[in-house]
Amino acid sequence: MPISTGYSAIVATGQQLFITQRNGQTQLTITTTAPGQQQSQSSSLATGEWRSPPALYCTSSGVVLQIFAQQQDIWLQLQGQQMQAMTSAPTVMEADRVTLEPTEAPSVMQPMQPMEMGDMEMKPMQMKMGDMEMSMGKPDRTTKFCSQCGQPVEASDRFCTQCGHSLS
Repeated sequence: MPISTGYSAIVATGQQLFITQRNGQTQLTITTTAPGQQQSQSSSLATGEWRSPPALYCTSSGVVLQIFAQQQDIWLQLQGQQMQAMTSAPTVMEADRVTLEPTEAPSVMQPMQPMEMGDMEMKPMQMKMGDMEMSMGKPDRTTKFCSQCGQPVEASDRFCTQCGHSLS
């Protein structure tokens, strides 16, 4: 029987688990959605190809995932956005088995593109709004200072106007 390489399940209100397997890597993605926001967290581990589809259980201590990996079964504890490997197989005889639905991998959210607002532009280290412009990293002119007293001096000055120190 061919094994689908992706499964999903709702593990809590507003929280969905995606389990995908590709090229010997198993990736777990937990997405949490609430009005106006979405968060996701992913972890990946080398498991090799699966022997059979994973199993998901709801226990008194949280959600437990069993991955039937090539070498041995892998058990993971899922609590909120946290995923943790278990050192030994838990007792799942009394646990409720959660149905895993075959699915495609979750879509990845694209980064937000820079916004344009009227005559305002924002670039790294530079901002322009109407006639006003601010930038960092490229000073308009080089300010010189007296090495003796620290006062600002003009580039054309030969002596400091404050202390008389020679600037050449």
